Amino acid sequence: MNRGGNISLQLPMDLTILGLGGCGKRLCEEVCRHDWILDSYLVPGKRLRIYTMDTDANERADDEWYRSRVKSRIQEMGAGGNIEYKYYYLPSLANITQVSDLTSQEVAEKIKDRKSEPLVKTWWMNDSGDFGLSFEELRSIDPFLIDDFGGGVHRRRAISKAIFYKVLSQGQASGFPTFPSTGTTALIVGLGGGTGSGMFIDLARYIRALKGESSQIWLFAVIPTTKEGEKEQLNAAIALTELEYLNLNERLFNHIILTSLGPTGYKKGEEAKVEVHEFDSMFPHILTNFFHIKKGDINLSDSKHLYSSFVFADAHVIEYPVDELKALKKQYEEVILELEAITATRKEINRSVKTLLDSQNLFREVPPTRADSEYIKKEYGNVEKVWKNEIEKLLNYQSPDAIEFFIQNNISAETSLEKINNYEDMLSFLSKVKTFNLSVKEDELKDENDKVLFRLIPEALSGIEETARLFKRTAGIEEETVGSVLINVLKGKQDLVSFMDRLNVKAKSLKEETLEVEAELQRKKSERDLLNELHIQVEKAVDKALNDNDLELEEYFSQKEKLKVLQEHEYDLKTKIDAFLGNLKEGNIKSGDKDSWLLMAGVPDFQRELETLSRDLLNLNELGSLLEAIALYFFYDYKINRLENAGIKEKVLVAIKGNKTKSLRNYEAKKRNKEEYIKSTGREYLQINSPFELSVPESFLSESLDRKSEELKDKVLKSLFFGLDLQDLELEEIEQGFKSRDRPKMRSVFREILTEKTLQKEDYSGKFGRVETEVLELEKSLQEKHALSFLIEKVETLTEENLANRRDLNRYYGQFYEEVTRMNNLHGLGGKTSISLYMTKFGNINPKILSLIDASSDMTDLDWDDSGKHELDKLIEEILVTYKNLVESYKLGVHNLMIPISATERWNFGKAALVVSSRSSYISSQLTSERIADAIKDEINGTLALKNINDAKLATHNYTGSWDIALTFFSASGFLDNISPLTAGGGFWEVYENNKDNVLHHVLKLQEGKYITRKALLDLREAGELANLEKRGGNVGERINRLYEEKSIKEALQHEDSRKLEIAL
Repeated sequence: MNRGGNISLQLPMDLTILGLGGCGKRLCEEVCRHDWILDSYLVPGKRLRIYTMDTDANERADDEWYRSRVKSRIQEMGAGGNIEYKYYYLPSLANITQVSDLTSQEVAEKIKDRKSEPLVKTWWMNDSGDFGLSFEELRSIDPFLIDDFGGGVHRRRAISKAIFYKVLSQGQASGFPTFPSTGTTALIVGLGGGTGSGMFIDLARYIRALKGESSQIWLFAVIPTTKEGEKEQLNAAIALTELEYLNLNERLFNHIILTSLGPTGYKKGEEAKVEVHEFDSMFPHILTNFFHIKKGDINLSDSKHLYSSFVFADAHVIEYPVDELKALKKQYEEVILELEAITATRKEINRSVKTLLDSQNLFREVPPTRADSEYIKKEYGNVEKVWKNEIEKLLNYQSPDAIEFFIQNNISAETSLEKINNYEDMLSFLSKVKTFNLSVKEDELKDENDKVLFRLIPEALSGIEETARLFKRTAGIEEETVGSVLINVLKGKQDLVSFMDRLNVKAKSLKEETLEVEAELQRKKSERDLLNELHIQVEKAVDKALNDNDLELEEYFSQKEKLKVLQEHEYDLKTKIDAFLGNLKEGNIKSGDKDSWLLMAGVPDFQRELETLSRDLLNLNELGSLLEAIALYFFYDYKINRLENAGIKEKVLVAIKGNKTKSLRNYEAKKRNKEEYIKSTGREYLQINSPFELSVPESFLSESLDRKSEELKDKVLKSLFFGLDLQDLELEEIEQGFKSRDRPKMRSVFREILTEKTLQKEDYSGKFGRVETEVLELEKSLQEKHALSFLIEKVETLTEENLANRRDLNRYYGQFYEEVTRMNNLHGLGGKTSISLYMTKFGNINPKILSLIDASSDMTDLDWDDSGKHELDKLIEEILVTYKNLVESYKLGVHNLMIPISATERWNFGKAALVVSSRSSYISSQLTSERIADAIKDEINGTLALKNINDAKLATHNYTGSWDIALTFFSASGFLDNISPLTAGGGFWEVYENNKDNVLHHVLKLQEGKYITRKALLDLREAGELANLEKRGGNVGERINRLYEEKSIKEALQHEDSRKLEIAL
């Protein structure tokens, strides 16, 4: 054991590290962040290759960006000849864009024709052979199979395996690495994923075929948590059983080191969780320190057997935060820069969405969802992280303090953001907080960073407030899919494939609906045209009817005019006729001569006057004849009376002239003749009472004319309005029309009423109203559909144009969270030591040490000073407390550290090793001193119940972060039935038992048309007995192999059919 001095890190001279899938890639990137690892390969003759491989199209741009970033760092280090970093996007190397590209017969034949190992007999993606399945049958086993690579292979291990073989079939032209013939290969993989977990076995076979059986291939596998999804748990369970089966039957991996993510409690979407970041950060120590103990004099392989073949590892980093003190300002500047970039990008995204909403007049606002409110709160929280960090207090910046002061004095605790449930209150809160800078004097700001914060924080809050206001407008969009897309654009989401698919479906449906509405609109317009034509026809018919009655109307108005004039003469004429009748009745006219009689009676005057009136008004000649007849009636009556009452003179004259009786009869006959004439014709003008009393009525002339005009009126009304249901108001309008004597006005009234009533009879208004309403509704619907189609088109364009901004926003946030996480790790500076799962932040730093360090210092500088050594002694005490926490079952991912079998027998791990790495030689020498080293080994030995004191090893070296102390613990070797995430209640095994025949999650033997399943878990006691038997040299392989079934992949289809039947029943 080395006691003091500078102890080198034992790493392979030629090392290839392969990070497979999302987890492996992330951990490789973490390895690259540890400069001390890269520095180890700056020595001439050493070579380090780091290759990451993935299938996730969504992460490709970020992966390429990270590759270029690492490459630049390697160039800056001057390590271009020693260190190589490459990223491989496997679908591109395989020349495919979707899963179905793997299913053609051409692909199957090309892969099966390969002559190099590993060989393929059955193409499990689509093989018509005896042992294969069709692609459709695969889909029936897993109906949720996703065709694209947005998100990778979506946890389907068999697809990753297929992509790998497709890459190999492309030959060297694909650009896939060929791997050197010498050197060690380390595969890093997350067993719960699809890409890495699906290809690591076949990749190992490929490497071993290239490099030979003597090649060293080490597997570093991460076991997922039991809180992850069923697919992740199923993948991990199957991968672990496949590894066990391989260990029993095939030498593929020299070492398998398992590390459990379980203690973090990680579940999908929690990549930013502090514990996950700490896990990633500690992993490089597991990788490097396992190499260190294997290359040194500590051989854990002695405890490895066929069944007990897994090494379990855990690590913890004690951070002495001097490095952070030095980089304090720089880190905070990085956070500020990232926040600036985020704010600028958010502003651009907000602008593009607002422009679209404004252009489409989308101003309706609806309160967004709770999830959207939480997003705004989270974004506010991100900005809050900038001013609430301990760094700004150490730097004594004014802007963050001013915000806190403003909030404390202007916003009550009850209205703090975390307690706000009302969206408008949240907007009000943001609007208020951003005005904090009004209370700050710029000349009091400490430096340029403080001035940037003074400007940036209100801008960032304004951007979040604008996003929140735009959420309300996007939530107000009636088309939910459009609103969802825009909200996700505002949130900066990159993967909008599912939303855009829904949008495309909506656009297609909208196009069909638009065509239907246009057709229906055309039909309704045709109906409206027919109704308009009916209106025109009715108007024509009305005009014709009015024209047909024009003569009657003209005559009516003519008579009315004549009647008016006639009435002006009627009274005078009646007076004269009354006098005329009076004179005749009273016998005031006496003449024996007819002509004289008529003249004396005034008949000629009457006739002349009536003749004049007849020329201007109406024919009154008949009245003249009637008056003449009346005068003659009374003349003949006079004559008769004279004959009957004649005196001597008259008698003599009658005698002279002839027979009296004859004359009398003659006069009587003429009198009767006139009486009959008067009675037959005079009633139009006179009132004739019995026996023959004549009188002149008041309207003796106008009554007749008025009657005739009324008859004309009735004739017109019947002609025009017969059969029409006229209302009182309409009758009144018609009557007023006649009374007005204004023919154009009356015609207009008649036309209007007649048109309306005729159309009413045809229900024109109802029909036209209904059709017009339908037309308007259809036009509105069509306008809305055109507007929505245009909006969808605009949204699609915006989404495409905005992709770069959203990608930038995510990248900036990734860097922001990374920097903020590092800042948060500084919370113990100057305070108490803080301890988390994988990280201890050492507190209570003695300020005197600051005089010992400069920009290039590390923990070695504390070795030569009493104050420094005092600090190192405190760190040693922390190490002696912390390492014990590594030797815990839940941290290692095992069910039991020791399994009692009987009163005298138990199972325990064979060996264990603790590696402590620190730049300080003082720490190394103190830990390896006999007193401390023996105490540590005794503690480990007692905890694990190891059989021999020498089965617990302690090693140190001086390679780690400048101010870090890394503690890495390994226990060897364990077996599958003792892996706690797999076997514990609620662990992977429950998922495995229900889904183990889903071949898309299998890898082993698929190329042979087979897959393997484990029937059951062993009871821990039985498993311990078998492991102990194996330690004693017994062969337990046959017993474990009996737990496995080797099945044809066709059986998977039968199992799926049976499972569906059981569910149906």
